Amino acid sequence: MHNSHLSQQYRLAKYHTYAAAAVLIAAKLQEHADRVPLISELVDSQSTKVLPKDVSQAEIQILLSLGWRTSACTCLHFLDIHLSQGVCSQGDPSSRRIITPKDQQSLVKYLYFFADLCLLEAEFSLYSTALTSAAIIAAARETVRIDPIWTKQLQTATGFCLGELTPCLDLIKSEFCRTWPDSAPDHLQR
Repeated sequence: MHNSHLSQQYRLAKYHTYAAAAVLIAAKLQEHADRVPLISELVDSQSTKVLPKDVSQAEIQILLSLGWRTSACTCLHFLDIHLSQGVCSQGDPSSRRIITPKDQQSLVKYLYFFADLCLLEAEFSLYSTALTSAAIIAAARETVRIDPIWTKQLQTATGFCLGELTPCLDLIKSEFCRTWPDSAPDHLQR
């Protein structure tokens, strides 16, 4: 019983060490430099005994396992840029119908909904964040029935043609329909 308890404490301390290291990496990528916590602050906040040197080593192990490939830029960042440039706006000259303010609201809602979906599902890590964000725009436009779903303006702004987006776009739609079949519009479930 005693060895089992020690083993459990060791595993818990290891999980806390890696959790602190992951928080430290995330803070370094996303926070302003003066808001990145000190390792000692992270260690002090743990309920188990965690050593600062162990957190530093765990941080390096995490980064090595990622091949030092970290990206602070998610598809949300790209979507915010595209929205600020108006690529999804009411005045879309190539739309075959007038895009109403309600369409615009729905479009933005689906953009962020699909972005969350893509951030949560591991399969989307196979695609670049720029391509994923472009596919999200196409998926949102198709969901709201904005035709065409991909325009020359969008191709120029994102650097991707519809053919390049198709695998990721299809994955977004299939994940949406699979995960929320009652919420997905009928025209996407074909």
